Amino acid sequence: MGILMWVGCPLGEYVGLNANSKDRIYMPAACNSSCECKTGLFSPVCHEDVTYLSPCLAGCAKASGPDEQPNFSDCLCMNANTTITNGFCSLECNNLIWYIIIFSSFVLIHSTSEVGSMLLTLRCVESNDKALALGLIQFAIGLFGNVPCPIIYGAVVDSACLFWEDNCGEPGACRVYDPAKFRMVFHGVTAVIMFVAFLVDAVVWYKASSIHIHEEDDTPAVVTSGALPESESSV
Repeated sequence: MGILMWVGCPLGEYVGLNANSKDRIYMPAACNSSCECKTGLFSPVCHEDVTYLSPCLAGCAKASGPDEQPNFSDCLCMNANTTITNGFCSLECNNLIWYIIIFSSFVLIHSTSEVGSMLLTLRCVESNDKALALGLIQFAIGLFGNVPCPIIYGAVVDSACLFWEDNCGEPGACRVYDPAKFRMVFHGVTAVIMFVAFLVDAVVWYKASSIHIHEEDDTPAVVTSGALPESESSV
């Protein structure tokens, strides 16, 4: 899992983003200093592989066309008669296929231990206690896994945010993430959790010789030739 911390794509070039600040502020430039751009406004436009967080930061004075896909012109931060496109600039990055291959290999290797864990759980208890053992395992998974994980990983994801959209004066959705910090923190936390799980499995493996294994009773039932029921003996 730690290998995935170094498999990713760069952030790209943004105008109006202060990557060193946790506040939702714009970095003004000389060309847009008179535009009084609103803090937290998010409407990205692209020009020559550079993404502006809003047309205002590009110094665009005019907008025409439909509201969904307007065309901006007279942009002070670029040359005259320059066209800009709505949305983020495309980023050339081919690391996705390598990420999928490495992640799939890790999941395949990790899944090989699931069968052994299940067999150990079922065979170290009496036959009439197997249902209870499975129930306790699922309860532990829900208590120590499903409950804290959304909180932990929610904080991890939020910590990598570079720009929060303004929503009526309150922070809204995160619109731009720092991909380097995202993958480092996300996979780093996952690697730590998996390492702790590995240590627990190592302790179980070390103590496995002292665990009493309850063998299944596969002896077929034997019907003795005793007295038949009265209904059958009378036939």
